[in-house]
Amino acid sequence: MSLQQRPSRRILSVWLPRLETDRLRQGAGDDQRPTVLTMPVNGRPVVSAADAAAAAGGVAPGMPLGDARALLPELRTADADPAATARDLERLADWCGRYSPIVALDGADGLLIDTSGCDHLFGGEAGLCRDLTRRIAGFGLAVRAALADSPGAARAVARYGAGVAQGEAEVVAPGTVRAALESLPVAALRLAQPVAEALVQVGLRRI
Repeated sequence: MSLQQRPSRRILSVWLPRLETDRLRQGAGDDQRPTVLTMPVNGRPVVSAADAAAAAGGVAPGMPLGDARALLPELRTADADPAATARDLERLADWCGRYSPIVALDGADGLLIDTSGCDHLFGGEAGLCRDLTRRIAGFGLAVRAALADSPGAARAVARYGAGVAQGEAEVVAPGTVRAALESLPVAALRLAQPVAEALVQVGLRRI
């Protein structure tokens, strides 16, 4: 195959925004109470992750557990287990080998999959994305995904794109990355938090 005939690179970013609490819920049975994970900070328990129900009730990571319980007395808690979460993410990455031989971890809650030349096995890019997100959602995991020309663009749209619903994926057509990114917040650029905050302070809120 000549260089001109090679398919352009296409990267699928898979984001699992509540991976830590979703893992806990998988073994919770009928217990539907709002759930948080905690870790000790300066000798007291602090919320490290909150599921959707807890977040809807005002609980957020970084909040002391006592304050969280004041908001939601019925709160269910468990100790955070980053090592176990990492192992589960690695297992999911192995499972994603059905979509491409090239799968990489993206932080503690995401995956990057090089789908270049693989989408035809699923009826096209939309079909591949639909199959992957449907199956992952079937595992009881919240998921958002995006497919684009580069890892950074795919990651930005998956995590910050307003049009990406839970359990779905957005396909950014080749050559349209700039239009897809320009309305996203500067945090989507993977800048260090102080840098992103400084840009916002001087009025640069969008890419």
